[in-house]
Amino acid sequence: MLNKDRFLFYFLTVFILFGKDSSFPMTEQEILQQHNKWVDLLGLKGLNSDHVKVYQPWEAIYKAQKNLVSVTGKGITLTINKETGEIISILNYYQGEIEAKAKDEGKTIIFALDKETCKNQLIKYYKLITGEEPPPFELKLPLVGSLIPPTQGVGYRWQRKFKGYTIRDNYIQITLFADNGAFEGYVKRYFSDLPPTVEVKITADQARQKAIEIADKEIKDWVKFLDSISTETAISQLDDKTYRGIKSTLKGKSRQIKQESQQYASLIGCKPIETKAPYLEIVNIQTDAFHRQYMQPEAYEK
Repeated sequence: MLNKDRFLFYFLTVFILFGKDSSFPMTEQEILQQHNKWVDLLGLKGLNSDHVKVYQPWEAIYKAQKNLVSVTGKGITLTINKETGEIISILNYYQGEIEAKAKDEGKTIIFALDKETCKNQLIKYYKLITGEEPPPFELKLPLVGSLIPPTQGVGYRWQRKFKGYTIRDNYIQITLFADNGAFEGYVKRYFSDLPPTVEVKITADQARQKAIEIADKEIKDWVKFLDSISTETAISQLDDKTYRGIKSTLKGKSRQIKQESQQYASLIGCKPIETKAPYLEIVNIQTDAFHRQYMQPEAYEK
């Protein structure tokens, strides 16, 4: 019995000492170290003295992902999964604010980056962030010598796929500043779980008809919502909690709302102009349900 207890004690000790990395979330100190690492990598050390703060990201785009924490300051905002250490997004806001100010002043820049330079930069950051080689890709860039706004970025979006099928809204994207090819931002949007199997059970004609039915329902729901807020009285009666942040925007625009409702209503029953054959996308029903209630944040949490 004593030997058994001793063995259990040793086992627990080893588990605690060596199991921390995989069993415990990152500490705030470790998260700050990761933030400092990227401040250095992007050459922003000493350029920006913004106070660094750690917080839970509240943006709607992060709601489908759990265990996220953001750090902002010293020129960048980093969002990371504290359970896995995986980087979800990086934003070089220091350079972004410089570009935005230049745009506000009416400045333009001459695009002078060649495709090879941009591609090498994208590959470099993809490997730095993910630790992997990026899938093959081809860039589409502005014409060399063309005038573009300072805020324009160039980059690529790697769409996530499973067994050859695209997973809707799942991608990795890296963007560079178009004036000098410096890093602008990285984002990973993997909202859906991979399905165990992918099996197509309907014909192309059935898929086309279903798409038309869904589109009609979406348009009708949107028209219904617009009609419900198409008077100043209706806008003023909107629930403050549900519609916070948009009531002030809607005020004084009832006429435009009614016109928009009529424009959408004219599309009900229209046949789509086909630009490509029907195709399959993998979706996560929790985030891609079509019957969502418009403008109601609570609906997205269901």
